[in-house]
Amino acid sequence: MRAADRMRREPVAVAAAESLGHGARVLARHRLGAVPVVRGDALVGLLDAADVARAHPSAATSLAIGEIHGRLDRVRLDRIARPDPPAVGRRTPLADAVRLMRTRRLAALPVIQGDRLVGLLTDDDLLELLAALLDGEPPPSRPRAA
Repeated sequence: MRAADRMRREPVAVAAAESLGHGARVLARHRLGAVPVVRGDALVGLLDAADVARAHPSAATSLAIGEIHGRLDRVRLDRIARPDPPAVGRRTPLADAVRLMRTRRLAALPVIQGDRLVGLLTDDDLLELLAALLDGEPPPSRPRAA
């Protein structure tokens, strides 16, 4: 099985010029642990929930919630997201992709062709596959669109 067999096609991604607040809302809306950051179609970074948490002020802050959201909306993703994230190609064996996700503790792994984002492997999709295999069922046909 290859990365292309399990990846989400047309994955949700956020533009590098968007705000951190926008990125956080995308993560929450789509229930993703991480989202690719792109410039055009090119993968330039990866934003995950830990990045968002690190950018939030302390719980002991005196800022009002509206002020916090306003500040997050002024920080660009290309300043927060991890640049040059690990990624795999479409033909990468799925076992290699899973090992990379495990060793790097990634919630999502971009799949690229050249430097263009073509898919996304998520921990959720891989757990769904594992559950089906453990139950002796055929693997789900394809992960849902992100």
